[in-house]
Amino acid sequence: MKKNEELILCKCGESIVVPPTKTFFYVKNHFKENSQNGLKISFLGKNFKKDFLEKIEEPFMGSRISPYSFQFFTENLYNAMVINSIGGRKKAETTLTEMCSLLSKKPTVAEISLDYNNFFYVRNQSNVLCVIWAYWVKDGWYIESCNSKHARIEPLDSSRMRVFFRNV
Repeated sequence: MKKNEELILCKCGESIVVPPTKTFFYVKNHFKENSQNGLKISFLGKNFKKDFLEKIEEPFMGSRISPYSFQFFTENLYNAMVINSIGGRKKAETTLTEMCSLLSKKPTVAEISLDYNNFFYVRNQSNVLCVIWAYWVKDGWYIESCNSKHARIEPLDSSRMRVFFRNV
């Protein structure tokens, strides 16, 4: 970032309750292209398929997730800047169980929005923290991912971007 540039993330909605689960979460059972049940996905990117489809998450105790928007955007925005702005990796990290719960809801302005690029930080099946982004295309979600260590967030319309973090 340049000397006078500053990244500010502002909470842009109420915290969202993600209910607990009692069973293991098999990613490949929930993230399916063109499924008529549950999560409506139009496209899963090759990185997401390679890094997440074989992942199994433990039963989940429930959480609260908060959406944040970018109040300033630089052409050289890296994931580390976003993670550091919100308080580090522990707070930034979410799960696919949480992401699936949010994406399965009817999209609203206060929660997941069809008009936004929605970002989540999730560990892949090799335990590497990745950024996953989801946005609505026609009648389903477009979902892709990449390693957060080197990933640069491409210059998009910052007013149309949200990142979701767990309240810890």
